Amino acid sequence: MTRYEFATMLFRAMEKGAVLSDRMFTEFAPELECFTVDAVHTDKDGKPTVERVRIAKTERS
Repeated sequence: MTRYEFATMLFRAMEKGAVLSDRMFTEFAPELECFTVDAVHTDKDGKPTVERVRIAKTERS
């Protein structure tokens, strides 16, 4: 499992209310800052039915 795959798993857990330890958050902070969640499909009420975690392109100094 790559760092990005593990960070994706952590991100999903955080979305569902899991609390990360300070050590875990510090270790994966650079990866977690890059994630976005996009709704691929929505139902007639606008609720997402298919979501994808994606890595956002960011400018690095």
